[in-house]
Amino acid sequence: MEVLAAPRLPEVSVFLLAGPDDFLREQVLDRLRHEVLDPGFADFNHCRIHCTSGTKSAAILAALLELPMMTDRRLVEIHEAQSLPADVAKALIEPLEETGRTGGTVVALCWRPAGRGGGTSPLREAAARMGLHLDCTLAEADRPAWVQAALQRLKVQADGAAVSEILQRTGSDLRHLASQLEKLALYAGPGARINREDVRKVVLRSTEVKTWELTAAIGKRDLRSAVRLAEILLEEGEQPGGLLSYLNSYLRSLAQIQALAARHGSSAANLAREVPGKKEFQIRKTLEELRTWSDRDLQRAFELVCRADLRVKTGQDPRLILELLLVDLCHRRGPQRPG
Repeated sequence: MEVLAAPRLPEVSVFLLAGPDDFLREQVLDRLRHEVLDPGFADFNHCRIHCTSGTKSAAILAALLELPMMTDRRLVEIHEAQSLPADVAKALIEPLEETGRTGGTVVALCWRPAGRGGGTSPLREAAARMGLHLDCTLAEADRPAWVQAALQRLKVQADGAAVSEILQRTGSDLRHLASQLEKLALYAGPGARINREDVRKVVLRSTEVKTWELTAAIGKRDLRSAVRLAEILLEEGEQPGGLLSYLNSYLRSLAQIQALAARHGSSAANLAREVPGKKEFQIRKTLEELRTWSDRDLQRAFELVCRADLRVKTGQDPRLILELLLVDLCHRRGPQRPG
């Protein structure tokens, strides 16, 4: 965020863009293209390489060794660098160091996380040493500041309640969030101060948020809300199979946290360390929901989702099948108390 907010990017020759968020990575690359490339000669001095497990070192070496044409600098983007074979990645360390010393070519090494280790390799470590390592991840705690900075660039302001409403409606997808902020700024006009009512009128709740709300309604056994949300999702183009898959993932997450809690205790902080990709607040929410599920409820829910999936695939009315499934899920008995 500090780099994106700066008037100009740092004058370095190697940028390591690691982390999972494609939108943040694309923002940095857009800045690099704007600042490094001369518009008149951009086609001659801009090279994109998309790596796979079959990429040879020769193609990347040729791009690194090529000199700028009719200008001082050129830009080489190496995408999906974590996919490179180990021998190819190792062979690129020395040429990358040489490129960094000469300074005529700026290299953006894009490294997406791969597995629990994050895809660590000698090439990634070398790139981080010789240039600028940017983690393309936005922590939950930094999201309000990111929204405020984005609105400032759009020449509008928002109070804290409006920012909170924006974040509740947009979920974790920064690309969707950015598009909704642009729409909000157009609605409000330059120099305006946006309030919560403006957000409610303009900002659409993302599919991600609606599916969260759907499973939250199931967790509370709120059938009316669950059916309403399922109908909205279907009307907006969500496929019945996709919703069933999401419900299956939700149940799998409940079962996973239940099993881990039985072994390691019910501390959300401890369980978050055991489940990659799950944040502490998500674990806490899952533990709360598990209080309304018995072991038998969970087992039966998996069976019901499988049956619903088969019925949809054999041509039965998907809306009716989903509604009947939600009736069953929301009318579960829950844990039986002694006495």
